[in-house]
Amino acid sequence: MAVLIVHDREIIYSPQRKTLQEAGYPVYETFSGEEALSLLEDHQDIDITLIDASLPGTGAFPLAAYIRLTSKPDMAIVLIAAFSLPVMYLALKNGCNELIAKPCTGTTLISVVRHLTNM
Repeated sequence: MAVLIVHDREIIYSPQRKTLQEAGYPVYETFSGEEALSLLEDHQDIDITLIDASLPGTGAFPLAAYIRLTSKPDMAIVLIAAFSLPVMYLALKNGCNELIAKPCTGTTLISVVRHLTNM
C-alpha cells in the first residue's frame, strides 16, 4: 500500500514524504503529471495519490480526472491546496476524494491517508 506524491516543490513536500515513510508507507514522488501516470502504470502497489493543486504542465485537475476516468478508477486521490470554495468544487468535480488545506500538517496527512486506505 504505497502513496504517490505529485508536486513541483521538493522543499515543501520533503517533510510530508518523511512523515508518510515514518508511518510505514512506501512513497513514490514525481514532479509532473506525465511521470505520475507512468509511475501509476508501473507500480500497482500505489493506492493513494496526493496532488499539489499548483502542479504545472498537465495541471492537478486534469491529472485527477484522468486517473479517475481511465488509469485507476478506484484510486484514492487527495488534492493539497489553499482552501477555497472554487478549488473544493473543482477537486470534487474532477474525482478527488479529499482536499487537504495548505499548509498541511503531518497529523492531518496521516489521518487522511489512513482514512482513505482503511489503516
